Amino acid sequence: MLSLILPIVMSFGAQAANNGGKVMTIHVSSTPGQDESKAALAFLIGKFAVEGDYSLVNIFLAGDAVYLLQNSTLNSLVGVGTGVLKDSYDTMIASDKVKFFVSGMSCVARGITREEFATRNPGGTPVTFEMPSKLIELIEQADTVFNY
Repeated sequence: MLSLILPIVMSFGAQAANNGGKVMTIHVSSTPGQDESKAALAFLIGKFAVEGDYSLVNIFLAGDAVYLLQNSTLNSLVGVGTGVLKDSYDTMIASDKVKFFVSGMSCVARGITREEFATRNPGGTPVTFEMPSKLIELIEQADTVFNY
């Protein structure tokens, strides 16, 4: 007997919430020092989304993934087959289609201050420290969700 596994596509009405454009949310919790390729892949997917037909890409970093926005990690992390983290980040930041969020609890637990991420979003705007409820909100508003 032939069986097919079909992907489930869920729509949360994000296009209506974003003036008809497609919205992607990428949740990243990968530890940069343990899986560089997976961490870099999250940013690479974001890069292709902002270069493509997505009008908004939300990236929520939690756990050790909050280190990805630090200069030392941005400038040194290279994934196997996924490229240089900084290249993907720079492409996303040059666009007005991306917004980074970080888990406030994860940052505080790791000694990362709001000032460190004060200019990390497009236009030199701050990355906001958020609670898990913000991640839930972003997922509910998204047309496409990735988790790395």
